[in-house]
Amino acid sequence: MLSLMCLTKYSRINYIDGSINEKDDFYRYVNGKWLDNVSIPADENSWGSFMELRKNVLFQQHEVIDELNSQDIEAQTDRQRVYGLYQSYMNLVIINKLGLKPLANYLESINSIEDNKQLVDFFAKLNKIGSETPLKLSINIDAKNSSQMIVSISQGSLGLPNRDYYLDENEKFVKIRNDYLEYIIKLLQQVNIKNPEEAAQKILSLETLLAEIQFSEVENRDPDKIYNKFKVSNLNDLYPYIEWNSYLKSAEIPETEKFIIIKQLRYIIGLGNLLNDIPLNTWKIYLKYRLVNAFAPLLSENFYNLNFNFYGKNLTGLEKDKPRSEKAIMLINDSIGEAFGKLYVQKFFPQDKKEKVLTLVKYIIKVFDDRIDKLKWMGSESKKHAKAKFDNMHIKIGFPDKWKDYTALSINSDDLIGNVIHIKEFNYNQDLDTLGKPVDKSKWYMPLQMVNAYYNPEMNEIVFPAAIFQPPFFDADADMAANYGGIGAVIGHEISHAFDDQGSKFDYEGNLKEWMTKEDRMKFKAITQKLVEQYSVYEPIKGIHVNGELTLGENIADNAGLAVAYDAYKLSLNGQQAPVIDNYTGAQRFYMGWSQIWRGKFREGRLLELLKSDPHAPIQIRGQAPLKNQDGFYETYNIKFGDGMYLDPEQRVNIW
Repeated sequence: MLSLMCLTKYSRINYIDGSINEKDDFYRYVNGKWLDNVSIPADENSWGSFMELRKNVLFQQHEVIDELNSQDIEAQTDRQRVYGLYQSYMNLVIINKLGLKPLANYLESINSIEDNKQLVDFFAKLNKIGSETPLKLSINIDAKNSSQMIVSISQGSLGLPNRDYYLDENEKFVKIRNDYLEYIIKLLQQVNIKNPEEAAQKILSLETLLAEIQFSEVENRDPDKIYNKFKVSNLNDLYPYIEWNSYLKSAEIPETEKFIIIKQLRYIIGLGNLLNDIPLNTWKIYLKYRLVNAFAPLLSENFYNLNFNFYGKNLTGLEKDKPRSEKAIMLINDSIGEAFGKLYVQKFFPQDKKEKVLTLVKYIIKVFDDRIDKLKWMGSESKKHAKAKFDNMHIKIGFPDKWKDYTALSINSDDLIGNVIHIKEFNYNQDLDTLGKPVDKSKWYMPLQMVNAYYNPEMNEIVFPAAIFQPPFFDADADMAANYGGIGAVIGHEISHAFDDQGSKFDYEGNLKEWMTKEDRMKFKAITQKLVEQYSVYEPIKGIHVNGELTLGENIADNAGLAVAYDAYKLSLNGQQAPVIDNYTGAQRFYMGWSQIWRGKFREGRLLELLKSDPHAPIQIRGQAPLKNQDGFYETYNIKFGDGMYLDPEQRVNIW
């Protein structure tokens, strides 16, 4: 257990706006001065505690790069790979000289496609290098046999953030579609496509048809709905417009793989019809566009600037671009993140911090486990299985015990596109190599230098990368009330995902298998529906509400994580009275800590995108809404009927 710190100053008191009544608008009260005095940087589409820490982590990574720059680096080492990729991104002279040449062979291959069979086969080849196509193939854990990997087919992405951007008739989306069409025209002109205006309209029309058959973001959250297992030998009979054996061969899937997951059946049927109905030449133009668009941020400045002006400025409201050195580090994180992460933790995450955090995580799990015993809506049989999830939950803190082996990957300091393609192929081949083998439980699915955390239901694990264990989320020398309200609630949040509307469908071994009794599942759905309705009332942009169904899992985790962190904080006092700091009690500082980690603001374009595609509610709502469901908050601040923060007891949602 972490020791109780006796401090004399609350570190974030300067954010507080004393002119606001905390009982009416707690979020504004604790963050008001920050909100009034901090502007979103010109090269960011949002700003807040997460982005402040992410910026600090970028500075730390720059230190690593600067050290590599001053060293003699041995070839074919992770240091060389990291610095070589950085150099290749920074070498604009070579990038501009090459122009579109790095993609010439792929564009010529598209020209050579003669029929739908070759077209679909080329989907598989582009998938291997990270270019989006209408079909996405990946290797994933089998949700109903979590000890094995399986081939999975899903709907591909679109040029705009999601299907709603094509189908919503709100004037904001109509304008975006018009601007997007202009962007496509300009990009096609750079590729010397004949009749670019006509071609662009065909591309937008095709993407709209693809959007119409796609699953919505809410549908994709249902693990039962997207688990459809088939014998490979039956696919050609079931979906004849796609020659599956040829497609899987082009994807290099071994013939020994007898089963496959099709995630969105409706989409696959619709795609087959589109392949049959849409002229081949339209598909070829579309593939060229998606290929060039995917790599535009890595191509010469004429392509780069076009891409940034639309996706950065137009779509999300950026006023200027980030420094190129910063974009280089972001590319490394996305491409060979674990190689960079290994260097990062050696410098910035000492082993003793890992032990302190692990102690805190185990303590919060124990408190959560105890709360299960007290649930009134859940019966003893379901409780037994819920507690089994805790008993078998794996905890990963800071960095992996086994590092990813990059030996087979070569990086050339003057070939950016080649490097990125080689990395995509390297990662794809590593995924292929997992087929037919037991799941590697040591694998991490997030870079260590990312300010984030996750719960993986198929592995029943919670994972906390090294970068998040810094202020404002965690400080071993800071007030423990703020720590529990910050990192404690984040830990509670991730644990809670094991029991949200998705995670609760997986058992203690990570299998998609019902473990609640039928009666308890019905009660769970009834309670969570109240949370859906509660959040759907919020309207961050006029006419556009929070999607309570899309954000349900995260809202469950926010509410439960906050409640369990508060219980854990109270128990951590060991019966002692928490110190009063700056006239704030420990309980007050706990809730202030929660609301202040969610301080932030968005540009409207970015907020619009998040409302349509992000499973999280906007951060301002996350910092406020869960408090209204917490009995401890009412007691701490003496919230009464008539106060803005008040909800009638029967309206409060307490699940876990």
